[in-house]
Amino acid sequence: MAIIPSSMKRVFSTNGIHAQLLRYGAAGGIAALVDVGSFYVFATYMQVYYLIAVFLSFSLGTFTNFLICNACIFDRMSGCYRRVNLHSNRKSKVVKKGLTRSGR
Repeated sequence: MAIIPSSMKRVFSTNGIHAQLLRYGAAGGIAALVDVGSFYVFATYMQVYYLIAVFLSFSLGTFTNFLICNACIFDRMSGCYRRVNLHSNRKSKVVKKGLTRSGR
């Protein structure tokens, strides 16, 4: 992340909900620029039929969003995801125990 200015490093290094929302919005904005920019290139310069250009540009934008989110957003949330997943596993075990006891 060498391209991030030093004033923004604090926002990108924290896991608060506001920082995550900012990172997610930035990823969506970059993906939207890739989508629109690639459509313009495909339709104008490469003379691709517009329906095919829409499909290709949407695919590139979605793939860009996927890559950015996996690299910059969701790997930092893995601890939170583990806690939620662990909590849901505990809850399901409690429900299973309750169902087996009530079935006696």
